[in-house]
Amino acid sequence: MSMEIYVLSDRQLGSLAEWQSAIDTEKFLLTLPTDLPFAALGGSLPVKVIGTQAVFECDHWDPGDVQKTYVDVGFGHVWRFCLAFRWGADLKACLGAYLAIARVAPF
Repeated sequence: MSMEIYVLSDRQLGSLAEWQSAIDTEKFLLTLPTDLPFAALGGSLPVKVIGTQAVFECDHWDPGDVQKTYVDVGFGHVWRFCLAFRWGADLKACLGAYLAIARVAPF
């Protein structure tokens, strides 16, 4: 079974390095591949979680599509940006995605 979470925001991170800095501030044991352009995120994102390689998916999505799909959810307003995170049965990938989400969500 796979899981999916959408992070809606009105601000967008400038780079994976900026995202990594926010992760490091929290002392989360997650390392992103900071050499990739943030705008190019799409599909598999290889990361290190607690020193172990893991992979989850991270894609830029149209927030309007998410809001139209889940019309019964009170989104509050029309959001400008959306990141979609997906992972399967790998617990390290799940942990990595949640740690990444925890530091991208405030943006």
